[in-house]
Amino acid sequence: LLLGRVLLKPPLATAAAPFATQSRSFHRMAALRGGAEDGGSGAADAPPIDTLIFDIDDTLYPITNGFTDHRLNGAVLQFMVDELGFETVEQAAEFRTPYFTKYHSSLKMLHMAGQEEALPPNPDGSVRKFDPVALANYMAEYCQFDKYLTPCAATNEALAELKATGLKMVIFTNGPKKYALRVMEQLEITPYFDSELIFAVEDVMPHCKPELEAFQKIFDATGVTDPSTSVMFEDSMKNIRGAKKLGMRTVLLLASQDGSGDQSIEAPDPNDPAVDVVMATTADFKSKLTCLWKKEWRP
Repeated sequence: LLLGRVLLKPPLATAAAPFATQSRSFHRMAALRGGAEDGGSGAADAPPIDTLIFDIDDTLYPITNGFTDHRLNGAVLQFMVDELGFETVEQAAEFRTPYFTKYHSSLKMLHMAGQEEALPPNPDGSVRKFDPVALANYMAEYCQFDKYLTPCAATNEALAELKATGLKMVIFTNGPKKYALRVMEQLEITPYFDSELIFAVEDVMPHCKPELEAFQKIFDATGVTDPSTSVMFEDSMKNIRGAKKLGMRTVLLLASQDGSGDQSIEAPDPNDPAVDVVMATTADFKSKLTCLWKKEWRP
């Protein structure tokens, strides 16, 4: 794999149809694949795109900058020690692994652990409850955003231009809202996303990515009626597969395969059938997905 290279699935062969009904079917199939009757040269047959949906962590910044290790193994684990009664970071990490693997989000996993009365008890022996607002506040205050996150001029220029085309620009993260807004502020991308189109895990609970119910909540809130007109930008394989099950176009961000973040649960697979396009970082946006500037899917 050469990072930054777009990997596309080869188009399926379609035989020429002698009858009108078969011809109409061929036109329709060609359009769905992003090509035309003559094998992909007709721009008029390129499927339309009207919505871009972005994950934040390890998607709108590269996984290689160290922030993911800091937020997960620093902020979240320290929160569990400081606020949830775990004795050590190591104990918190051991507890987290199976829960995060099952529930896909730090906030949701701690919510479910509280529901299951699995958290360490309070000093008086009573059942400890989890407060999601406390986690959101802790991450927003504890994380060293300015140490790890640097605005990317190429990414921000592309986001500004794509917004100007009239595309719906959506954020959908499994992180807490207050934390997500701090990341966006540090990356200087807040102006490119309307506030009502920024969704965090609190907006879709009790679900979260990759659950189909979570995606459907975003579709309903943003007016997406045909998922094939939307593109999901993600670093997580499970979330890529969830998006693809609903018919979305998918872009896998793959700056590294070092095993951090969601990669600790499942290594990214650029050859997975659910992956339409692979990019190293969003800095490659303009050179790899110029079709989006025409609001069409023809990478």
